[in-house]
Amino acid sequence: EPAANDVVQTRTEAAEDTAIVNDLMWTVEDNGQDIDWNSSSAYCEALTLDGHSDWALASVAQLEALYDPAESYIPRDGMTPVHVKSPIQLTSDSVWSSERSGTGSAWYFFFARGYRNSLQLINPRNGRVLCMRDPSG
Repeated sequence: EPAANDVVQTRTEAAEDTAIVNDLMWTVEDNGQDIDWNSSSAYCEALTLDGHSDWALASVAQLEALYDPAESYIPRDGMTPVHVKSPIQLTSDSVWSSERSGTGSAWYFFFARGYRNSLQLINPRNGRVLCMRDPSG
């Protein structure tokens, strides 16, 4: 078993499409490409997965709770290791949250370093989508 600071180069394909982490149901994989914030929200709202259609973007705090410095791997579209609880699999290091930051920006969580930051709503440069839902209804 690798030490906490060892970088695991890849994770195996997800066996399941969804997983319960921190009492929430998550899509195991992100959407796989950068998109702007408005498109990320629409992506989750349109998603039907494992018989559920009530998916949404997570809050910054919910994303932050997925950060785990003991987990480390290099995502498909990145060069810097990300640190996210297993079995969640990211293809890049930044994930949009549901929360706006002022009128023209929204918060995202940076899983390479474990902090939140904001970007313009129309900026697709850093945003991936990880959808969640509350399984308790």
